[in-house]
Amino acid sequence: KLMAHDALGAHARDELGISEVTSARPLQAALASACSFAAGAALPAAVAAFAPESVLLPAIV
Repeated sequence: KLMAHDALGAHARDELGISEVTSARPLQAALASACSFAAGAALPAAVAAFAPESVLLPAIV
């Protein structure tokens, strides 16, 4: 009976556990990715801004 109406939806919901509650959230994923990129880039950017030019390359590495 479940597959008579919407076979793909029934399979996704019952077999795979995919529902409206657990669906992908692209905006949330994009914001999390942007925040992690910014956090990872903060230290090298701060070093590049404040390190003397003579030791800039070794300091960033």
